[in-house]
Amino acid sequence: MARTLGLATLAVCAVLFLASCASMSEQECLTADWRLMGYTDAMEGRSTATISQHRRACAGVSVVPDLDLYQYGHEEGARQYCTAANGYRVGSSGTNYQSICPADLEYLFLDAYQEGRDLYDITKEISDLETQMRKDESLVKELRRDIEKLEKAIVDDDTSAAERRAKLAEISALGDQISNLEVDVSQARRSIGRLELQQYYMREDHRLLGY
Repeated sequence: MARTLGLATLAVCAVLFLASCASMSEQECLTADWRLMGYTDAMEGRSTATISQHRRACAGVSVVPDLDLYQYGHEEGARQYCTAANGYRVGSSGTNYQSICPADLEYLFLDAYQEGRDLYDITKEISDLETQMRKDESLVKELRRDIEKLEKAIVDDDTSAAERRAKLAEISALGDQISNLEVDVSQARRSIGRLELQQYYMREDHRLLGY
């Protein structure tokens, strides 16, 4: 009985999860302007394959998307989306390009997109290095506190000679770990400085290009 209830609960949760992930609500399906839907999807950078999500979302109310209207609207939206300025914006946000641009606009869009993507990549690399550096610096502080505790234990009258030797060995190992981390922090700081300089010149180049 408990197993049956468990399966029933899972089934309900699955239905609710799928409903929450649906691209359109039932009401939206019933009142959909498929040309506008195609236009909107294109303006948000989504490919025409997105209509398959709408088809699944609307199946429950027996609504079938109008493919011709959807594609017509998508073509209109793509021509608005595929500008150099938007390509740069999309690239610099780290968003993946879904190959929606018509051939006569794709070159300019992709050229600007790559410029933006290069900026995104270097900015992310800086951010990742800063995050790791902060973690390493925090760990160094933690290890230093551990060493302080061990040093106090060593001078404690209740600590045996064997325990002192073990704690001294532990302090030595922690010291080596700290040294390695400090090397990593130093290298990260130099890398960040180099990347920030590249980032600065890249932004200047982009400004001159009108992005």
